[in-house]
Amino acid sequence: MTSLDPEHQNSGHDYSKEFMGKFPVYPLIRTIRKDVEMNFDTALTWSQLSSPEVNFTVIRPLLFKYAALQNPAIIYVLLIVRSHFQSLADDDLAYAPIIATRADACELIAIKLLREFTNSQLELAAVLTTAWNPLQGAPADVVEIVKVDLGREQDDLDDPMNALEVAISTESKKFCSSPLVQTMMNNIWQGHIVFSSTSSHALVQDDYKTREIEFYDHRKAPFLDHYRLRVPRYRSIVDSVNFLILFIIFTICLSTKQFDQMIWTEVIFIVFMFGFMLDEFAATQEHGWSFYIANMWNGFDLAFIVIFLLYLGLRIHGLSSHDIGYSDLAFDILSCGACVLLPRLAFLPVSNTVVILALRGMIMDFIYFITLAAICFSGLLFTLHSLAGEKWPVKDIAWLMVQIWFGNTYLSFVQATSFHPIFGPILMTCFAALSNTLLITMLMSILSATFARINENATEEFLFQFTISTLEGVKSDAVLAYQPPFNLAAYAILTVLSFVLSPRTLHTVNVFMLRVTVRFLSHMSI
Repeated sequence: MTSLDPEHQNSGHDYSKEFMGKFPVYPLIRTIRKDVEMNFDTALTWSQLSSPEVNFTVIRPLLFKYAALQNPAIIYVLLIVRSHFQSLADDDLAYAPIIATRADACELIAIKLLREFTNSQLELAAVLTTAWNPLQGAPADVVEIVKVDLGREQDDLDDPMNALEVAISTESKKFCSSPLVQTMMNNIWQGHIVFSSTSSHALVQDDYKTREIEFYDHRKAPFLDHYRLRVPRYRSIVDSVNFLILFIIFTICLSTKQFDQMIWTEVIFIVFMFGFMLDEFAATQEHGWSFYIANMWNGFDLAFIVIFLLYLGLRIHGLSSHDIGYSDLAFDILSCGACVLLPRLAFLPVSNTVVILALRGMIMDFIYFITLAAICFSGLLFTLHSLAGEKWPVKDIAWLMVQIWFGNTYLSFVQATSFHPIFGPILMTCFAALSNTLLITMLMSILSATFARINENATEEFLFQFTISTLEGVKSDAVLAYQPPFNLAAYAILTVLSFVLSPRTLHTVNVFMLRVTVRFLSHMSI
């Protein structure tokens, strides 16, 4: 039986980027896709795929075949093929159940095949965190054809991803919550295993010294080790403190507002927010939008940024035009940010509860349902406006419909004849009946089903979110190592210096600035 004890590690293996780059990826993608299509031609549930019959007749032969390849890219390839089948399932509804079964089969095989890479923790970490290019090992003519078909630049085409990032983008929650993956996530979260992630979209690329996957040894670590700023556990604590500081500055800014001029509290808030936005933008560049939005908390951050930008635009316009009305409106909009910022801060210590985990899915379902209902009833809005003419403006009709939607059916009978003596009562009665009985019942059923589904898989959902948070904490962008608002100065300085300094000198400057920042923050905390 294999052991994951660090004391039994085999340090003779090479997990460098150069060594991993020798394994073929593209031929393996074609092979696995054909194997899965050949062996799975019936729609099966996850429990049926996991049954002993399917396991011994289909899954195990494939496991023996792929294990014999001894290719560490196999986990990445299985998840890439899963994403391919997911795309096909969305485009072909007639065969969607069969194609979805093939996608699930790829995830199941990936989970079982992980056991072949447990000779050491470093081996397992290398398999999960090494960034692969899907065209690695492809013939030159194939690469050119793909480049022409996609119409992309070479930098975008060569942007690699690791197996964990693909698992998150494909929502492979069972894979992310499997014991071996979570063992590795805990080691990365605690900082016991360290590595440098790869990104070609970093705002400031400092990859002169790329750290290979290794165990952290505090006895060999330098004083004020700046690499510890990228440990997800410490990064999470620092981010929580940043949100607390942001909320305090936000509260002070609103309580000391002046419409005719900007005072120092407002300036500090704006500067801190620009640093916060730079941090969020760098995070989106690091892993991409699909990875970024998979974290439910990032939706709250984006909402607050939108509110801030609206406030800032109106505030600047009000000051430049000497119009107090715009400044008043700007602060009114900014005050709405408390509806997002305070829950974001309050949910940090209870982020693993079922209610919080279900919140994101329920909000998405609610928005989707309300949008569909609004589109459907837009025809009724136009009809009522046409019947009433100038007596009822569009905004008044829309507000009346909103009130009826949320239960004030009395208004539908009182105002019905004002639209039309015959059609008005008929239309308003139908709308009241649909909105207060059928649609509300459907909405409650959808939300209840969403909560029940997430509650049933609460542990799986939490571990999936934990995987996202852990990978987000491993940053390669030099800007992300600095905390707002110091990241603004760091971004400006490093961007300018990157044009005139060598990568080695730029790395030295970056390390020096990081250590100065850490020492300054340490003195401030004392």
